Amino acid sequence: MRGEEISFMRRSRIIAILRRIPLESAVQITDAAIEGGIRVVEVTLEGKDGLKVLYTLRDKYEDQLLLGAGTVMSCEQIKEASKAGAQVLFSPYLDVKLLDCAQENDILLVPGVTTPTEIVRANQAGAKVLKLFPANSLGVEYLKSLLGPFPEISVIPTGGITRANARSYLETGALAVGMGSELFPRTDVEQGNWSEIIRLISNTLESLS
Repeated sequence: MRGEEISFMRRSRIIAILRRIPLESAVQITDAAIEGGIRVVEVTLEGKDGLKVLYTLRDKYEDQLLLGAGTVMSCEQIKEASKAGAQVLFSPYLDVKLLDCAQENDILLVPGVTTPTEIVRANQAGAKVLKLFPANSLGVEYLKSLLGPFPEISVIPTGGITRANARSYLETGALAVGMGSELFPRTDVEQGNWSEIIRLISNTLESLS
């Protein structure tokens, strides 16, 4: 099953990140994301509505998207997110204990890494996909350098990914990219400009095909 999830993220190109989004707005944003062509959505857990959003999106959309939980930092959150319907988990850092917990609960965890040492530790602990974070501080050239000694790793750059640089990361060898506010500009969300958000998402995906 994990292989299917990884392949799905690769085909989807973009993971849309909903960070600290209230429940009502999260549903509206996800409606627009799906209509624009997004098929992978990550809901971060640091906001008060994180788990509620996961439950709601899983009930509403069922098999329409691959649902992820982000900012996962404890085994308890792994269990809660899995129960809420998350199919893949994302952590901002590498913790072997979290990888062990995810494997025990039969769910894919994508740990955050920055250095070659962290990549090796993550691989030794059984990680199948890695999150390069924060990507904006590292850049495309850093990813290219990492893929020299580690050509087989599957990496999702996240943090500061824009419509202008997303294609460069993918062409360099990224599995997919994580994007948040670039897809859902705050002004458009606050004003309910959903048609504009749908257009923006659709055009972004088209530019990456």
